[in-house]
Amino acid sequence: MISNGRITVAMVDWDHAYTQYSQTEIQQIEREAAEAATAYARLSAYLSRRMAGGKHSDAVRRQNSIAARVRQALGYTYKDAPITF
Repeated sequence: MISNGRITVAMVDWDHAYTQYSQTEIQQIEREAAEAATAYARLSAYLSRRMAGGKHSDAVRRQNSIAARVRQALGYTYKDAPITF
């Protein structure tokens, strides 16, 4: 369902694809999807803040805030996973 960070199965086919994978494979795919969603949200928030005139430190704070929201939406018990760079 995911290859090289891209979804390879159309949404209309997800039900059928789900039945073709083992539970272990489904869990791995879900982890990869959650990690990708969080990473892309971080990147989008960082770039958006910088384009709006924010400094690097502002953008780092913003991407951490957005990542926490995404993690919460995905059902993580611990929504905060701040990073600095």
